[in-house]
Amino acid sequence: MELSSKTRKWLGLGLRLLLAGALVVLLGKMVSWREFYTNLRGVNPVLLGIGIALSIPNLILQIAKWWLLVRRHIPAVTYGEATRSFLCGTAVGVVTPGRVGEMTRGAMLGTGDPVRLSGAVFLDKALNFGPLLVYLAIALWRAGGPIPTLPVLVALAAYIYFVCAPQHAGPRLARLGRSPDSLIRRFLVAFSELDRPCALQTTVLSVALYICVHLQFWICLAAYAPGASFHAATAGFVALCFASSVPLAPGGVGTREAGTMVAVAAFGISPAAGLNSSLILFLTNLVIPSIGGGLLLLRGGIPSKPGSDPSSGKRDLREVVASSVEPSQP
Repeated sequence: MELSSKTRKWLGLGLRLLLAGALVVLLGKMVSWREFYTNLRGVNPVLLGIGIALSIPNLILQIAKWWLLVRRHIPAVTYGEATRSFLCGTAVGVVTPGRVGEMTRGAMLGTGDPVRLSGAVFLDKALNFGPLLVYLAIALWRAGGPIPTLPVLVALAAYIYFVCAPQHAGPRLARLGRSPDSLIRRFLVAFSELDRPCALQTTVLSVALYICVHLQFWICLAAYAPGASFHAATAGFVALCFASSVPLAPGGVGTREAGTMVAVAAFGISPAAGLNSSLILFLTNLVIPSIGGGLLLLRGGIPSKPGSDPSSGKRDLREVVASSVEPSQP
């Protein structure tokens, strides 16, 4: 018997909630409340303050990269408009599994093809994989030597090829769509429109961004676990990045903390320190910007697309999500 799409959706949601609950139980077994509270009280306030302050350049770098990419599609977009769409997209992403709601970031601009702009969001995420692969290679080399690191180095070489020659790699990706008006072709057009100067600029911003976030995590970890090494922080950071992308609970809650705790525990660091560090990064890098984006959505709504009813001046969030996957009208 074939299940309806609505039934499959509810079953998928139930399975994700079940797995998220199992992760919460796992977290409870890995660290007791007493250990968590003791670690929380013993924090170094100076290091913690420095770690929290690093969320500011982190946010600036993310918005700057998004602005560069979205200008390839909408040259007239301002930095303020890019900031608004970034914050609003983050607000939607933090309440969706694996933060997939961030794909609505482009639609928050209220102009342009939302599918192509969603492709720009995907390109933004893809460009982050370069520095993340470098950190993963460092962690794997430390843990297992050159053999486990080889596939990562191959992937890094492919990334470098794409960044250095986007005029060759981008159009090949865009040709995956069967017709110029197909959703896949429109989604991947952001890759074909990317030129070398923009690719190099955004890659530099991605590298600076990941250095900033890695340093932030290392400092926060050292605030809760004095003497935390570079390799321990690198392993925890890589686990945090990959685990937060698993589409189970909204915002990656649970998977991110579990991955971080397991990684730092392998270096003899208290799982409570990994949990606290992960929560600090979640609060400063995601929750606070999401609150700002949520307030912008409540205050000003979502800009209307050209040709829509001007009397309302804003659109419903469900309309934005739908417009990110529906074909644009000629």
